[in-house]
Amino acid sequence: MAPEIIKGGEYDNRVDMWSLGVITYVMLCGFPPWEGESESDVFVNIMTLQYDFPSPEWDEISDHAKEFIRSLLSEHNERLRALKAMNHTWIKTYVPPIATFELCLPSAMYDIELIKNLKKHMDDTLKLSQSEMEIIEEKDKSIIKVSYYS
Repeated sequence: MAPEIIKGGEYDNRVDMWSLGVITYVMLCGFPPWEGESESDVFVNIMTLQYDFPSPEWDEISDHAKEFIRSLLSEHNERLRALKAMNHTWIKTYVPPIATFELCLPSAMYDIELIKNLKKHMDDTLKLSQSEMEIIEEKDKSIIKVSYYS
């Protein structure tokens, strides 16, 4: 539970980003960032925002992953929003796209406007929040690679 929920005040969707930080922490090491003898002990520990990345579980985890978690398990006003979290170095580098497709076209059929329209149509149809397109031109063909991220 994010500190602002524990306090009982108003909150917004940044509590979900907090939860993402906790889930990421647990997925990477197998245990939560805060523990206690009772639920109230855990809540007190959460409110301090004090946690660490103990050895040996965190020894092989990248600094980028730790920074991602720190940016989510932080004060409400400093916490990453969803779009910035999606663009974090760790996510962009280590989280694969949910879908990728490639089109291989003979050079004679290659038309950049046609390709841009196809990509826009795919973006609108799939209603995914982010996509990237790479065009590789070779001697006799063009390869269009589109990756979608949720």
